[in-house]
This record gives sequence, structure tokens and C-alpha cells, in this order.
Amino acid sequence: MCGRVQLQLTWADLVALYRMDPWFALPDLSLPRYNIAPTQLHPVIIAAESGMTMRAMRWGFPALWLARQGKDPWKGGPPLINARAEEAAHKETWSAALRWRRCLVPTTGFYEWQKEGKKRWPLCFSPPGGGTLTMGGLWGRFEREGSAVDCFAILTVPASADLLGVHDRMPVLLAPEDYAAWLNEQSPWSVVEALMKTAPPGSLQAREVSTALNAWSAEGPAVLEADWARA
Repeated sequence: MCGRVQLQLTWADLVALYRMDPWFALPDLSLPRYNIAPTQLHPVIIAAESGMTMRAMRWGFPALWLARQGKDPWKGGPPLINARAEEAAHKETWSAALRWRRCLVPTTGFYEWQKEGKKRWPLCFSPPGGGTLTMGGLWGRFEREGSAVDCFAILTVPASADLLGVHDRMPVLLAPEDYAAWLNEQSPWSVVEALMKTAPPGSLQAREVSTALNAWSAEGPAVLEADWARA
């Protein structure tokens, strides 16, 4: 599960980091962000004729099958924010996107929680020494009340030892040399499948952050200040 992320970068940082042409129109989305939650907008990188381009997309696919039950697929249930990598090719929700619409999801860390009864203690997982985590994702375009809405989800795999005792899943993490193959819809399935792997131990470090993150609406650099400590 990956249900909350941060992005401590500006739009200019993203353009430089992913070596994109700076000419495209950037959406009205304020960065950096310290607590991005499902249904909110997040920068996503997709293939383009010039190489790569960036869009702001809603985090979470709608549950389209709810429409057959007379419910609103956008409000009738939680958004579909994660896809299990080992199952996605065989699931109707994900299979087409996995084949034709793969994307990069730039972050500087993601949050998971240690739990003790009803208490929840947040941890931020990020690269040792700082830097960027580029997650492997899927995207799709859906219609909502006559308008097109671009949505994305993050692929997950079994967790490495870095998350031991915290969570049994982690995001697919991609290296810069993998970006082109991941975005290329012509890449052989064997190549795509090989990229959906668990990152080696030592790829992530965990640190305590503020329990203010127990609320999805928390925002600002203060959420990075720990107000608890693991025994």
C-alpha cells in the first residue's frame, strides 16, 4: 500500500531532473507539497513525441463497476490508488493501462504507519541521504460529468526489509536508466515485467515524522518534524 506521498521539489526542479523541455504549459498546482493524498492532484510524467511530458493527474482510478450498481463511481467507494504488480496484467481495471499507459510518479518520499491498537505513528520512507523516488505508475482518462479526467495509480510489489514490521507492500521504484523502457508502449512484456521488482534493501530509510499526518489535510514543512520516537 502506498497511500500518502510528498514532493519537496518545484516545477523547475522536475523539468531539470527529468530533462524535459520547459516549454509546455504547467498546471496551476502549487509545489512543493509535503502531504499528497488520494483524489488530490499530483505531477505525473508520461511519454510524448519529444520524449517525456508532465501533467497534473488525480490520484486514484474511479471504481467504474459501481455504475452498474447505480452508484457514483467517483464517490461511491474509495479511489483505486494502488495496483498490485503481480496481478495488474490480469485485472480488467489495470490491464490496458499496464500495456499502453505507463507513467512515472515523482516523489521525495512516502508515508506508512506503525500501529498500536488505535494509535498510528507515521514514518516517512525516502532515499538515504535525500533525493527523489520515481515510482512506476499507470494512468487513464475517464469521463466525469462530461469532462475528461486524467487519473493515475501506483504499482506495488512485496516490501523489502527496509519496511520490515511496518508494511508488506512498497511502490515499484525505477532508476533513471529505466525511464525510457517503462514509458515506451513498444517495450516487450518481459522488459516491463522485469522492472516491476522489489527494490534492494538499503534503498530506503525510515524516519519519524509528525502525528499531524494522521489527518490527510495536514500540509507544510512542519509535518516533517517528529513528535514521537520508536522505542
